[in-house]
Amino acid sequence: SCAPRHNPWAYRRLVVDVASQFVSDGPILWEVEPIQGDVPIDSLGGGLATEGRVIVLVNGGTASAAEILAAALRDRRDAVVLGTPTFGKDAVQIAFDLRNGGRLHVAVARWLSPGGASVGNGGLQPDVEMELPQDMTLDDLIQAAVEAAR
Repeated sequence: SCAPRHNPWAYRRLVVDVASQFVSDGPILWEVEPIQGDVPIDSLGGGLATEGRVIVLVNGGTASAAEILAAALRDRRDAVVLGTPTFGKDAVQIAFDLRNGGRLHVAVARWLSPGGASVGNGGLQPDVEMELPQDMTLDDLIQAAVEAAR
C-alpha cells in the first residue's frame, strides 16, 4: 500500500509509535534523503514492552512499514526474525492521482535499518528461514517460533 498523497511518511508515524513500545530510545530507522542526508528517526520512549524476548514472523508480504518494524526489532531488541525474506521495499514514495484515474508514485527518499542495512535488494533476510503456511493456527505459529528461537 502507499501513503496518502502529499504525505510520503503517513505510516512512518505509526511504525515509530509501535516500535517505541518495544525500543526505549535511539533510532528506529534512518531516513536517507538527497538533501538532508541520513537522518535518524528515534524512538518516542515510554514503551510498555521494552524487555523480554521478541520473535518476529515475516514473509514475502511483509513490506514497507512492516519491514521497518521487523528490522528495528532485530537491530535494537535482538529479536529473532522467523519466516521467509520480506518484500524488499525501502523507498519512500509520494503518490499523485492522475486525470486518467491512474496513480504515479515518485520515490523521494529511502530508509535504512537502525544498523544501517537496506532491505532494497532481496528484502530482510530472516534469522531462521522457514515456510509458515497460511493454515497454521496461532498455537502452531507460537510453537514454531519458540522452537526456532532456541
